Amino acid sequence: MENKKTTSLVSTLPHEIILNNRSLLKITGIIEVITATPVTILLKSSAGEIIINGESLKIQNLNNQDKTIEIQGIINEIKYNKKQKKLLEKIFK
Repeated sequence: MENKKTTSLVSTLPHEIILNNRSLLKITGIIEVITATPVTILLKSSAGEIIINGESLKIQNLNNQDKTIEIQGIINEIKYNKKQKKLLEKIFK
């Protein structure tokens, strides 16, 4: 269960993605870096979870105050993670 402070933050943070030449990715509205490997980075943003797949991915800059991140490497895919409905929600809808 999310607390009210996190929910409020998520709904008010601006969110923008800028990709330059598939090698430099800048994203605003970042709340948390969930995981980071050279091939996959999973982020929590004000617009939901973001999955970035590529090669030689590195977090170059993470600014917790501005809620921004810069990622370098070969960016192959950027996608938003769709929330899965819980099993009980599917059964009793």
